[in-house]
Amino acid sequence: MKVAVLGGGPAGLYFAISMKLRDAAHEVTVFERNRADDTFGWGVVLSAETLDNLTRNDPVSAVWIKKHFAYWDDIAVIHDGVRTVSTGHGFCGIGRKRLLTLLQRRARELGVKLVFETDIADPKSYMESHDLVVAADGLNSKARGAFVDVFKPDIDTRKCKFVWLGTQQKFDDAFTFVFEKTEHGWVWAHAYQFDSDTATFIVECNEQTWERFGFGAMSQQESIAVCERIFAKHLGGHALMTNANHIRGSAWINFPRVLCERWSYKNLALMGDAAASAHFSIGSGTKLALESAAALADYVERAALKSGDRLPTERELMAALSVGRSTIREAMGRFEALGVTETRKGSGTYLLKPISAGTIHLPLSLNTAELRDGLLHTLEVRRGIEAEASMVAARRRTADDLRTIEQKLIEMERVHLATGTSGPEDLAFHLAVYDATHNPLFRQLLGQMREAFERFWDHPFDRQDFARRSFPHHRELFDAIVARDAELAREKTLKILEIVEEDIEEMSK
Repeated sequence: MKVAVLGGGPAGLYFAISMKLRDAAHEVTVFERNRADDTFGWGVVLSAETLDNLTRNDPVSAVWIKKHFAYWDDIAVIHDGVRTVSTGHGFCGIGRKRLLTLLQRRARELGVKLVFETDIADPKSYMESHDLVVAADGLNSKARGAFVDVFKPDIDTRKCKFVWLGTQQKFDDAFTFVFEKTEHGWVWAHAYQFDSDTATFIVECNEQTWERFGFGAMSQQESIAVCERIFAKHLGGHALMTNANHIRGSAWINFPRVLCERWSYKNLALMGDAAASAHFSIGSGTKLALESAAALADYVERAALKSGDRLPTERELMAALSVGRSTIREAMGRFEALGVTETRKGSGTYLLKPISAGTIHLPLSLNTAELRDGLLHTLEVRRGIEAEASMVAARRRTADDLRTIEQKLIEMERVHLATGTSGPEDLAFHLAVYDATHNPLFRQLLGQMREAFERFWDHPFDRQDFARRSFPHHRELFDAIVARDAELAREKTLKILEIVEEDIEEMSK
């Protein structure tokens, strides 16, 4: 699937990561209007529950993120000089810039293409050239605006004014709400730690108080000085800081509550703040965005089709995905080349393998113009992995494994004696050996490698006796696995592959 993600914030990056985890063959590109190291927030808050969800979805990035978390369990409210604490909540904070850096690193590692300084005003051309477009382009989503009559957004701009600031004062024991009564009315702050040195400090007040203070006419530094005076006893002598120097004026804004009647149209889906916003006072915007990203990737992955099922027709797929015939045919061609699907003349296209996070589809290709070299290259890779698989199978095989391997061996011997060749039965025998390792990656990698190796002929080099000399060594390999003799199993596997290599070199002369 060819996927475009519009917006390189946490939601867009995490969706791209989640899609590649579910199928590495997906071609995913993230387009971000800013530079890679630009960020205009301070810290983000996640719950303990969200951490568990992230770990289930991608343990690798979850470990990286957890290393940089500030943790706390309490919520504290300071009002009229009284500090009231509620405990047992389980929160953690991380710097937004740090989070983006880690997600960018993980996305690149998985093969996601990241394109920065690219502002996409209209998603329509991307919808035509991609199978799926995900708009994670924020509160002021241009993609949502391009189809405003479809998404029907309800944008309610709330009346209170707020400004994002930071401080090096510690708020590492609780998510803290501070209320201060001033000469112009109440002003309050939302403060939480996001790394060992820095805390987010959001200052908020109603519009009347904001006007009385004259914040709208102030520069950012003038506005910050007033806020430092209001919250002086809570800042412990530390300054308040801004990272919004790109914004003119005092940087105070109103919160827009966004809800959309629908979140998808054709092959375009809204995500994160583009679809629905969460108020900063509950610290759930990034949490919802990340969890939505994983959920959407799951939805895309899920299908009722099982191995052996017939796929919908081209026309049905075009209608369901809102893409053109050429896109469908390109995708089907890729899947067939990977051995995922099979086209049967007069019957249709069938799914041979499940498309899921648990299956690797290895994109192997051999140059038929140089068949000999291609087969020998593949054999070199097989030799190391297959020998190790036989050793592991000898150590881990169970009684049930032995019964299955022996059944496949007996069938292979029967067909071989009857016809002189037994290619499919040989494959079934070796796949049973891989299964006995109880490591699914052996079967996935070696199974696809062997299929790529064997797809090129029914009668290799027009010779039915190809690799016939390896036939008795299969029984010897089985006996070594029965005896739990890992070294002998390795030896017999290498002998089988040695004969295959000799026959390739001899028969291709």
